[in-house]
Amino acid sequence: MPLNRRELLKTLSIAAALPSCKNLFSLEKNMFVVSAYKDRHYLDFFWGEELVLSLKSPSHSHSIEFSPSGTHLLGIDKLGSQSFVLDLKSLRFSPLKTEGYFYGHGTFITENMFLLSQGPRVSMSQSILDYPAGEIGLYRLENGKVKKIKMMNSSGSDPHDIHFKNQKVFVCNGGNDSNLSIFDKNLNLIKSFRLNDKTQSIRHLSFIDQSTAVLFTKTLSKSKKANIYKVNLKNGGISAFTTRKSFKDITENQVFPLGQIDKFLYASSPSGSVVLKYNIDNKTLDDFYPHHRAVFGGTKNDKILIGSKDKAGFLILDKNLRVLKKLTSPVHTRASGEHSSLVPKSAISLVLKNQKKEA
Repeated sequence: MPLNRRELLKTLSIAAALPSCKNLFSLEKNMFVVSAYKDRHYLDFFWGEELVLSLKSPSHSHSIEFSPSGTHLLGIDKLGSQSFVLDLKSLRFSPLKTEGYFYGHGTFITENMFLLSQGPRVSMSQSILDYPAGEIGLYRLENGKVKKIKMMNSSGSDPHDIHFKNQKVFVCNGGNDSNLSIFDKNLNLIKSFRLNDKTQSIRHLSFIDQSTAVLFTKTLSKSKKANIYKVNLKNGGISAFTTRKSFKDITENQVFPLGQIDKFLYASSPSGSVVLKYNIDNKTLDDFYPHHRAVFGGTKNDKILIGSKDKAGFLILDKNLRVLKKLTSPVHTRASGEHSSLVPKSAISLVLKNQKKEA
């Protein structure tokens, strides 16, 4: 049952006591949204340094995705049974439940159709190598309600990150026989790519161009580090990035993608407490910045946004990993999701419109 709109609007918080809106990444104003937690779950929208909209959400969001037009927001739980769609025009939530678990990520394929990584319920203590076969759920949003269209095999186990690009669906299966599986727009399997290193679990994916992708892994061995891999999507060639000798003491069990600036990829590692800078051309770890349990963030206009699940607030770095500004979260204690999201321009006006109603 969607939450009452009046109740939702009462949860809106405007940080009026803060300085006037500052520019988050450059002279161009940008907005980002995070899943936050204090006494319950929230979605917090930041415009520059101001918290302009804070909504009580039905569930935790491991990741957040926007529809092509920006009118809908998808919040996906990880190893939980409830996710949701938020209509940014009406501020109505459409809860989504499953008998199994959602596995953390989703992607819109049209304005009203989306895919979610899913699977059976598993124990938190269970090894992902023992997870059963994973699934991809296809859903449609109709008149404020979410309808399940069909379920399909993910071509692996423990499916996590999922993308829709160039009329193809890309799924990162992280369990036993970890692979990147590619499906056509009708969800027929085209091909799968596997790593030679069985100790690496493929968790996340980003794209350098139409024919090149980067895989971000989690290590399944205490004696090995997580890594990133460059993938040729045409011929299946996979090559690992290397670590320069000066970085040999950095240890991390998982690497999260942050984004790309010029020829450099940026990633974070919670366990390694670092932000990492990789050179795409020579496939090396080029630099790092120590940050306490850096988890989520993004890149735009040559700037990097990072946040932590343990501390309230965010940091803005330049492309050389120098700190430009510290932002504080004035309402909630900490972020609860592993992935923030930059709000598309088409959605910014909707958020600010709802803010102004209460101003």
